[in-house]
Amino acid sequence: MFRIELRSGQAHASLLPGLGARIAQCTLVGAAGASRALFFPFDENAHAPDAWAKGGLYPLVPFSGRIANAQLEVDGRRILLTPHSASDPHALHGIAQRRAWAVDDVSGNTARLSYAHEPDAHWPWRFLTQMVVELTTATLTIKLACRNTDRCAWPAGLGLHPYLRWNAHDRLSFSARTFWPANAESVGLPGPVARGQFRPSHEDWAEHDLTHFYQHWQGRAALCDGAAGQELRVIASASLEHVVLHKPKGWPYLCIEPATHVPNAFNLAAQGVAQTGCRWLEPDETIDGWVMFTLLDSLSPCSAGNRLEADCRKM
Repeated sequence: MFRIELRSGQAHASLLPGLGARIAQCTLVGAAGASRALFFPFDENAHAPDAWAKGGLYPLVPFSGRIANAQLEVDGRRILLTPHSASDPHALHGIAQRRAWAVDDVSGNTARLSYAHEPDAHWPWRFLTQMVVELTTATLTIKLACRNTDRCAWPAGLGLHPYLRWNAHDRLSFSARTFWPANAESVGLPGPVARGQFRPSHEDWAEHDLTHFYQHWQGRAALCDGAAGQELRVIASASLEHVVLHKPKGWPYLCIEPATHVPNAFNLAAQGVAQTGCRWLEPDETIDGWVMFTLLDSLSPCSAGNRLEADCRKM
């Protein structure tokens, strides 16, 4: 399997363009020289288009999460999509991560990939999506864009799905102002949408299988390992104002999935639900976003969340 290796000092990342532009693994190095594996490792030998192995990071284009019953209502027409076998009868996470991507350029610590989609049973409109991956010693940055190359407008969205490595010492620093309800199949529901200050506890992740949908999270989250004195900070662009937190019980990873919209946003918006993040992309129009993962050193226990919140108040 062809792979791209990016390096910056002792940091390195491995990309698999042929497997949906998957970032298979990445190791970041803090200022004090201590390293951290960013992702739960992806097993490329266990990869299948509809039953991909957990691990690494992959792009979500042209939508994030599930589309209920793999159906869309567009201009009074019912559009039938192909259900995803792992979430049947729903569609799941777009199509770009199930296709091979082209390598447009690799230069030093940066790779540029693209995927041009032609209408098919999975998505009936043309688009071009591009992803730029940049590695520095302590930071991995992913920029993602999707341009409508069709002749008509269609509902669009994007996001990123990382499997962040999680150990027993990690504590999540996260808050959001809006919580979106979902059913047992992780399909977003029309409400009511709860508003307040939501901070998932460590006990939530340790004792349950959880998949939560949030909005207005300020694009900030962090994993603090007080034992190692490190903080892994996740920062996302303002365009990715929705996020999914997914932590299966017993697995050593946590998914913090920034996205432009809540899962099932297109159908919810068609029902008149507000603030879903659904966006109609006009011909030649682009939707984009970025996520940055940074490893910081020299933290005393429990200081990561305080510093993250202080930084958020400055922004």
